[in-house]
Amino acid sequence: MEDPPFKVPNIGGVYASPSLSGSRPGALIAGTWAVMQYIGDEGYLESCRSIVSTARKIANAISESIPELYVLGSPPASVVAFASKHPRVNVLEVGDAMAQRGWHLNALSPPAVHIACTRLTVSMVDTFIADLQDAVKQAKITPSGKGTMVALYGLGQSSAVGPSMVGQLAETFLDSLYKA
Repeated sequence: MEDPPFKVPNIGGVYASPSLSGSRPGALIAGTWAVMQYIGDEGYLESCRSIVSTARKIANAISESIPELYVLGSPPASVVAFASKHPRVNVLEVGDAMAQRGWHLNALSPPAVHIACTRLTVSMVDTFIADLQDAVKQAKITPSGKGTMVALYGLGQSSAVGPSMVGQLAETFLDSLYKA
């Protein structure tokens, strides 16, 4: 690769991208601009309000009605991360059970899971909460012994080889994307 990739090694893990635009290609950026032109400032603000309200509803439901889990921090916006506080509930197994129900959550390291709420989550929030409650019960009653989710976020800090080696691996991967 002639131009070096964009890497940030000290944000709780390694983030590498082939460009400054990150994981967002130009078509997505142009589409976002078009949507903003269509919905305007008020539409954008209403979208933000509904997404943040959804994230808060999920965080509150975890805190108030799922005693096996706890929310990491105090989510200020659209991402809710949670971990297990029950010795027989592996949060990565919970994530696996949520994947079986059609939810796409991300694993974190140390073991935790997060959901990034979007407009698609807003109308499905009650279903998400019910599925999460069922997934916790499933992981508690019939544990498999380990979750299969791969924790990529935070990998650089938690990896035995450290952020430097993980950063080199990420750069090599990006290089391979541009080789014919």
